[in-house]
Amino acid sequence: MRAVTILTSCTNRKRSGKEVLRLTGLEKYRSVVSLSKAWTEIVEKATPAGKASSIYQGRSFSEAKATASSIEASLYVVSAGLGIVSAGEMIPSYNLTVSQGPQSLAPLLTKWELEGADWWEALITHLGKQRSLSSLLERSIENRFLFALPASYIDLLSKELATLDERFLSHLYIITSERGKSFVPSKLLNNVMPYDERLEALSKYAGTRSDFPQRALRHFVQELQGHLKTPLEAREVVSNALAVLEKPTIPSRIKKSNEEIISHLRENWDRFDGTAHGLLRYLRDEAMIACEQSRFRNLWKQVKEELAAGA
Repeated sequence: MRAVTILTSCTNRKRSGKEVLRLTGLEKYRSVVSLSKAWTEIVEKATPAGKASSIYQGRSFSEAKATASSIEASLYVVSAGLGIVSAGEMIPSYNLTVSQGPQSLAPLLTKWELEGADWWEALITHLGKQRSLSSLLERSIENRFLFALPASYIDLLSKELATLDERFLSHLYIITSERGKSFVPSKLLNNVMPYDERLEALSKYAGTRSDFPQRALRHFVQELQGHLKTPLEAREVVSNALAVLEKPTIPSRIKKSNEEIISHLRENWDRFDGTAHGLLRYLRDEAMIACEQSRFRNLWKQVKEELAAGA
């Protein structure tokens, strides 16, 4: 049986070390080349803060790590700041992403009319080919490869995916969101597992959009043993498993400003003992307010710091 390599995405939530790498003054850079060069120089001088497996936090990474452990697969991470890293590798703590959020490169790339793949290309040029996707695949050429990646990371790798050697297609499985599928090169569409929101009907695998690929990965491996089948056989098994499920009805929620959400959090803080889970559920299920999880966490931290300062 082929060994398995799982590739997942890095996370905005990271365990902070004494030094957190950041790129300040993003507006001063005039090209993706100068930006990636400056960032690489910072990375090369950095002191490692711990293993990647302990630096990355949050459900998406925990799901991928647990799945890898369950089948003794090797685990690698696509990092918008470090390239491809092994879960066991010592890395610095850093704050840089192509997803939405603090220290995101997305607004700057949009301004330059560039895509995530352009940043990745520049990053790998400066970090070295050993940090590329193709290098990982070549090093483990006989393995089965399970990619559990959100849309922004499929976009990041899209140029490399488009140039993958045909010999990898017989043992490559891509698990992503509906939006992520739109970034997958046409020659790899048969390698995309047909997961969609019907997965949410299974309470054991329900969650947020940000961790959908990793939850689907766990279902694919633990429930369907899809990694033991060919990609075409696995696609059929996934389709059959989802065919008996229905997409949950998504309640209509109201959009509110940050200030309005903060007001709700302050008013209900004591009621839920300040717990993030309780307050998020209050916003979504009781107040019927739309609030994406990373946005909520930033606002929750802000209120927590304000209340602690006033105590």
